[in-house]
Amino acid sequence: MPLEISREIQLSEWLAWKNRIEKLEQYNFIPVQYVNLLRKLFDSPEIIGYDSQKGQIRPGKNGQFDVYKRFKEFRKVIRMYLADLYPDDIRKENLKEIVRTCGLNPDDPHELAQFLLLFPVFPKETEEQEKQLMEFLANSLN
Repeated sequence: MPLEISREIQLSEWLAWKNRIEKLEQYNFIPVQYVNLLRKLFDSPEIIGYDSQKGQIRPGKNGQFDVYKRFKEFRKVIRMYLADLYPDDIRKENLKEIVRTCGLNPDDPHELAQFLLLFPVFPKETEEQEKQLMEFLANSLN
């Protein structure tokens, strides 16, 4: 059974997403069809919650990653804009998933340190994502 979410948190998170969507429209960096898909996703406060069977988006940073993962068919740069994430956020979350896959707790500093000693992580992916983001911004401003 999924966790329950208070109506206050649900409304607060939903309004925060609505504000992000409005800002995306104002800045006009992303084509309208992508923003419209995000608007359609957040058409009701009930989208915020912990029930993945209903397709709900979790509150907070976890919800941003839910949105990022939901739009897998789009380029990473578009997904990062839609989810309001930065390349470093994606790198950290990918690292957490790898650490979890190895049976360790990524939130435990000792276990994370052990993992990083055994498997050094290089920021190659982050550099590539930053490059894509800069190219996207340069193209959208022209």
